[in-house]
Amino acid sequence: MLEQQVLDFIPIKLEWLCIMVASMLPLVEIHGAIPFGLSQSIWGENVLPLWQVCCFSLLGACIMATIILAILFLFTKIISKNKRFLKIYTKFNLWLESKFFRYNTSNANNKTLKRKKWWTLVLFNAVPLPFSGVWTSGLLAMFLNLSFPLALSALLVGNIITVLVIALCCTIFSDFVDLLLVVFIIITILFIIYQLLKLCINKMSTKQHTNSL
Repeated sequence: MLEQQVLDFIPIKLEWLCIMVASMLPLVEIHGAIPFGLSQSIWGENVLPLWQVCCFSLLGACIMATIILAILFLFTKIISKNKRFLKIYTKFNLWLESKFFRYNTSNANNKTLKRKKWWTLVLFNAVPLPFSGVWTSGLLAMFLNLSFPLALSALLVGNIITVLVIALCCTIFSDFVDLLLVVFIIITILFIIYQLLKLCINKMSTKQHTNSL
């Protein structure tokens, strides 16, 4: 009885915290946090309404996006004092601009180029797939050489789009939310296995090429 009174007194519910933490985790993020928060198998009668699950998933992801960008931009600022790192970073940034944006790399401050980079980051973060959330998008923002406000706004907009897409899917397939969660877990595991196999094959190919020389 006393424990229940304490829980009723505390304004923050356990479900809120779990959903927020889930949306902050790499690989899970918003993509998995919303089906997780709506799962009847996990929460039973304590399952939250869709709008609450979406709000707390979005809040957790936005908090994580701010933290990740702050750390990465601080890291870049510190490491940029190293001339070797700065040279590599500049070359990679110019390669991205010339390869994917097909723009004159000498005009790096052009508004059109910045707009293209911003939308690239938004769309990449908005895709509801593993490795396309705020963790990877934060790293991409660093190499796109966007300012902190632009990068953060792009991640926030991308998060909102992701929430809307996942919420729409969970609404259409409301009777199969648990199945959506299982499918998401399977896709994530398969994607990790694929990346590990790809890495192993590349290492073996490099090793064989080195031995042949």
